[in-house]
Amino acid sequence: MCKLSDLKFRSNKGFTLSETLITLGIIGVVSAITIPTLVNNIQDKHFKALWKKTFAQISSAYENAFAENPINHPLTGLDTIVKPYSTEIYYQVLSRLSEDYCVVDGTQGKICANGFGNQKNVSPDCKTLNPNDDKKWCMYAGGGGYAQLNSGVRIYAQSYIWTHPSFLVDVNGTKGPNIVGRDMFIVLFRGNKVIPGGAQGYELKGCDKSAESDAGACGPGGMAGSGCGAKYLYE
Repeated sequence: MCKLSDLKFRSNKGFTLSETLITLGIIGVVSAITIPTLVNNIQDKHFKALWKKTFAQISSAYENAFAENPINHPLTGLDTIVKPYSTEIYYQVLSRLSEDYCVVDGTQGKICANGFGNQKNVSPDCKTLNPNDDKKWCMYAGGGGYAQLNSGVRIYAQSYIWTHPSFLVDVNGTKGPNIVGRDMFIVLFRGNKVIPGGAQGYELKGCDKSAESDAGACGPGGMAGSGCGAKYLYE
C-alpha cells in the first residue's frame, strides 16, 4: 500500500484572473458591435413586412373605391381644384381601412376635429435616411387626415397644397425610429393607380443614405429615403 507521501501530485494550470477579464472584455466588444446590427436587421425585416401588407391594403381599398366611382384627380396644384378630389380619395381609402380615421375639410365620413390641426399631428416627428440631415418633422403629412390601423400602422394623409394626394405610412405607429425609408414610406395616387414612392417615374429622393433632401421645410416626399418604398416591395 502506497503512502500519501509517495504520491506525486500534478497541478493543472487554469485561466488567470487577468486572462478571464480579457476574454470577457473581448466578448463584450464583439457583442456591442454585432447585437445592435442583428436587432436592426430583425426590425428592418419586420418593417418591410408591415409595409408590404399595408401597401396591399391601401391598393385594394383604392381599387374598390375607384371601381365604384372613378376619382380622376386633376393635374393641377390649385387648392380649390385639388381639395375636393383629395378629400374624396382620403375618405374613400381611409374609411375602408379603419374605423379610427378622419379627413380634414371633408364633406362626408368622419371629419377631423379642430384640435387635429396641431403640429404634432399635421407634421409628425420624423428623420430622413441620411444621418447628416437635420430635418426632424415630415412637413404637411397629416394635414389631410389620418387613420390608425389595428396592426398599429398609422397613415398620414398629405395636405392639399401639393399637386397630388399622397400618404405617409408609418408602419411602426407612434413609436420610433420614425425614419423615412426605414419605417416610414410614401404612397402616391395618380388616376386609377396607387404608386409606391421610388417606382419608375416617381423616384422622389431615392433610397440612398447619402442623398440630399430638399432644402427648407419639405414634405416627406422630398426627404432622403422617400424612394425606398418601391425597392422594398419588390425585394
